[in-house]
Amino acid sequence: MTLLAHGLSPTDMKSLIKQRQRWARGCVHTLKSKEFLLGKLLLAGKLSYLQCLLYWWTFTRRLIYLVSPILFTVFGVHMVDCAWWELVLFWLPNHLIGAKAAKLASGGQRSRRWSNLVDTAIFPYLILPVIAETLGIREKHFTVTEKQKKLGQNSQAKYAIVHLILITGSAWGLYRCFGGLDMETPVWQNAVLIYWLSSNIYFLTMAVRFLLGRSNVRLEERIPARERVELITPDGRINGLTADLSESGMAVVTEQSLPLSNGQELTVAVCADGYQTELKGRVAHRFRDGKYHRCGISFEKMSVDEKKQYYAVIYDRDHTRTCRET
Repeated sequence: MTLLAHGLSPTDMKSLIKQRQRWARGCVHTLKSKEFLLGKLLLAGKLSYLQCLLYWWTFTRRLIYLVSPILFTVFGVHMVDCAWWELVLFWLPNHLIGAKAAKLASGGQRSRRWSNLVDTAIFPYLILPVIAETLGIREKHFTVTEKQKKLGQNSQAKYAIVHLILITGSAWGLYRCFGGLDMETPVWQNAVLIYWLSSNIYFLTMAVRFLLGRSNVRLEERIPARERVELITPDGRINGLTADLSESGMAVVTEQSLPLSNGQELTVAVCADGYQTELKGRVAHRFRDGKYHRCGISFEKMSVDEKKQYYAVIYDRDHTRTCRET
């Protein structure tokens, strides 16, 4: 695999929402164009794009799904009229096939639950842009994702207002279900409403937690990786393995003693699966961990070629979770 591009994904809710709105508008605009409708793209390709378009309309469906049980249990507005076997006939296959498809499409990395969580978090901010683009109301200003990561809290509570309102309504509807809506409500219908509202409360609560975000304690994430390195100093060379990598530094572990001092300049030779480079760095810290010696190294300015090689070392690997150590 060759590293073709490098960039920063959204690190706060404002950037994430703007990114998804761009994607949604771009998809709708493309499928409305004459070039797409009359172009030479194969039918299979056009159907694939159509499936993408349908995804952006699922956020309207999600609003209906979240609001419907509230309207019935709190306000008495009848939204669904079906027998229990009709519910099972339509809902159960959708639930099972959707869960299986989510795992297969993501290679087991993403579940239906995680997809529901992300979509529940961002749905209020995608409904109107999709409708507007469908009606031909274009966005006048193009906003790109910020290219600098910020330290500290990365989200704002204002994005969770809609979700908190829906949690309150769902909780009140759930209270009414346990109290008994009326004597004529079938037991199975009450059980479905309890499950429906409880599930909505769970995803809405998790969405609020997602929207509130976490605090960024560093500018780059550290990727767990074991690669051979050589520390080159005026006093000699030290062989070791990396413990983790980031775009501006690495942690190195070795059984050799480290005659290094904090702030000392050195050269790091990195060699990994077809990539190799030498980087100028500085010792950030060092300590002994049992029989091993460990040191953190921060890099000085890299040339374009050095950066290409080193970034390929970092990212040309199977996906892995970032380090949680601070």
